[in-house]
Formats: sequence, structure tokens, C-alpha cells
Amino acid sequence: MIQAVYIFLTLIISFSLKAETLDINFVAPVEFQQEALEYESIWNENKDQIIEVMESYSKLKFKEDSNKVKAILVDGPSHSGYPFRAPMRLRYNYSSKVKLASLIHELGHRLIINVSRANSSVDSHSILFLFLYDVWVDLKGEAFANKMVEVEKTRGKRYLRIWNEVLALSKKERNQKYLSYLLK
Repeated sequence: MIQAVYIFLTLIISFSLKAETLDINFVAPVEFQQEALEYESIWNENKDQIIEVMESYSKLKFKEDSNKVKAILVDGPSHSGYPFRAPMRLRYNYSSKVKLASLIHELGHRLIINVSRANSSVDSHSILFLFLYDVWVDLKGEAFANKMVEVEKTRGKRYLRIWNEVLALSKKERNQKYLSYLLK
């Protein structure tokens, strides 16, 4: 009897925790529907691990008002939607690997919004990149992380400069610098 009650309570707690999980609603115009399905598949396959690893490295929890983020596929640059609480925008025509990396990148901005606000004189990428590389390594390996850094470096001088600065630091130094922003 006690074992049956334990199993029942475990199921209820598990269901309750799953109901609170961050989720993403991918929305796309008709011409990008296939890409929206690919993003959705990538998210559904990886979301539990992404959330766990991102929260671990950032020392923060995702706190979306509705636990449902709207992500619109666009023919343009990706954007987290913050600080304006707007829908996330994701470029439709990336490869699967870059879609995953970009999704994590934009979720990272949403995760650190309060840290970015508290350190408003610092480019939010200078904060995000302090743990983003390690998230990518943890999730998909060092080769994946290195490739995604190279992809991001092509997005302009600012990305190139910040990635070079961040990756000149050791993992321990990146973590210490990130914690200094977190504690402000």
C-alpha cells in the first residue's frame, strides 16, 4: 500500500513539474512551415536537457509568464524578443545545427534579462557568451561549440570581438566573470 501511494505521489509530482516546463510555440508563414516543424522537432528532442544545462551554467531559472514562448520564423536575424516581451524571432533557413545553437542563444538572452538590466552598460552578449560556449559543449560537444562560435563570428565585428575576448579566458575565468555580473 505504501509503495502504491509513493508511486501515485511521484506521478502527480512528475506531472506537475512537467506542466510547468518552458515550452515554445513555433509560428511561421506558410512558406516556412517545414522549417517551423524542424525547429519544433529540435526543441522537443532537446528541451529538457537544454533547460537543465542552461539553468545550471547560468545559475538562473527560466521564468516565462505563461511558460509558453512564442517564436516566429522570419527571413531576417534572430532575436530573443526581450527586453520588450515580444515573441522570439528565429531565422528560418539555418541548418539544423545552427537552428539548435540559435535557439539556445536566444533563450539565453531571455534567461539573463535581469542580469543584463543590472549590468546595462555591458553588451548582453558579453554576459551571455561567458556561459553559452560551455552550454553548447555540454549539450553537443566541443566540435559543435567551436563550429557555432565560427558561425556567430561571421555575424559582425561585435560578435567577433566578444567571442575572441570571452574565449581568451579559461572556463574558470569565464565562470568567475559571469558570477561578478550575476552578483551585481
